[in-house]
Amino acid sequence: MNAQVSIRQNTQSSPDRWHGHLPEATLALGTLLERAATGGAPFSAAERALFMACEFWVAVEMRALEAHLGADPVNGLRYQSLVFGAIGTQAVARALQSGIRGLESAASSAARQQCLVALQAHLARTHDPVDRLIAELARSLGMAAPAEAAYRDLPEPMRMRA
Repeated sequence: MNAQVSIRQNTQSSPDRWHGHLPEATLALGTLLERAATGGAPFSAAERALFMACEFWVAVEMRALEAHLGADPVNGLRYQSLVFGAIGTQAVARALQSGIRGLESAASSAARQQCLVALQAHLARTHDPVDRLIAELARSLGMAAPAEAAYRDLPEPMRMRA
């Protein structure tokens, strides 16, 4: 399945899945999300990475990391570690690398599950400004910058979310 079809299906399956999560990034990614929903031009590798980072972080915020990662969490975490490290979320990248090591050394499925639960809890407590850094990456890739008025209209807790 190509990246555009995968992103479009994810967008159409739950259009409000980001509601209350990643407000700055959602505004900055407006054109990408619109393209995904309408089946526009194919996405670049950077756009796909950006979208997947958003999906991953929403899974963290929704406490659904284990379900999001599926049957092969190590490869998913490796990819996310690279993406989050590249956008400057150093604490998140370190936690993901630690989670990878824990999963690789886990001797049973129960131990792997415990590792993912611990990683989920650790990520949920990060002080990295994840939303802002994802939005900055989106803007650096030339995606729609959030209108200041739209940002100001967001409820205060959403503007401050990381």
